[in-house]
Amino acid sequence: MKIGEIGEFGLLDKLGLYKRQFANGWIGPGDDCAVIPFCNSNLSISTDLLVEDVHFRRSTASALDIGYKALAVNLSDLASMGARPLGFVMGAAFPRDLEVGWVSEMLEGLDQCGEEFGCPLVGGDTSRSDKITLSITVFGESGGKREGWNPVMRSGANPGDVVMLTGFTGESGAGLAALEKGANKSGDSTCATLLLRHLRPTPRIIFGVALAQSELATSMIDLSDGMILDATHIANRSGVGIVLDSERVSLSEALRAGCEGLGLNPLELALTGGEDYELLFTVHPGAVERVIALGERHELRVTAIGEVKNGSEVEVTGAGAKYIKNSKGYDHFKGGG
Repeated sequence: MKIGEIGEFGLLDKLGLYKRQFANGWIGPGDDCAVIPFCNSNLSISTDLLVEDVHFRRSTASALDIGYKALAVNLSDLASMGARPLGFVMGAAFPRDLEVGWVSEMLEGLDQCGEEFGCPLVGGDTSRSDKITLSITVFGESGGKREGWNPVMRSGANPGDVVMLTGFTGESGAGLAALEKGANKSGDSTCATLLLRHLRPTPRIIFGVALAQSELATSMIDLSDGMILDATHIANRSGVGIVLDSERVSLSEALRAGCEGLGLNPLELALTGGEDYELLFTVHPGAVERVIALGERHELRVTAIGEVKNGSEVEVTGAGAKYIKNSKGYDHFKGGG
């Protein structure tokens, strides 16, 4: 059996990483962060590996944008569990012939993101490799005994809960498609919006922490692999089924206009496109209006798009039902879905 035959998640399952036992209060593989109780709080830890020509290309992204995004995608994991950023460490490997100026610019991008979200670089290591490789580990704090709130996990959804979504999805996928066709940020406003969503995603830190503090979310995940696939992660961890109503998934004007020019279907991208880094979460039915109001206070659109049911599968209703076959998302070993 080859890794490429079973894929990323099949490999993790085959290695038994989802079945490991930990001390009370610890959270291990299967969620967006590991969590360790520490000093009457919870230390949340997440790590991501970014490899040149797998996660980014120097031909389509500047060193500044690569650095910014490298940290932002890790911060999104903290957001999905309601954790405040504390700091990060980075392991970096570079080719020997790489210009020092590129590394300096990449570090500037990291610092820009770190300053924006209160997450400074506090250490790391460097080595040599044929391709640029960045491994970032972020640390965050999520409530605990001192503040009385707990991390939001993927495993808390219950039948009857409502599925909710922040912001708009699909824009990052459209931005990637535009990049691959040679677009750049100096183009029209629509194109610039889509490229920005792909190159500089916004981790929903403030709203994620607010949801955790309010104890309104029963489960949560950030959208990195596509809405349908990430909903499947919640369904699997919670032991429930999920119904997504594609008619209630809002499509932004930028997505509609961009897809028209690119010859893509905006609804398909909204349901299956990756790297949007919005939050998909579940709440009790009686909490829906409170969550929408919480979003308004943070100037963030929040929409109810489905429900949790008994079962184990993710179902899509409406016009988007036909796209569930294309919802495997990105797999590091199998390739695209």
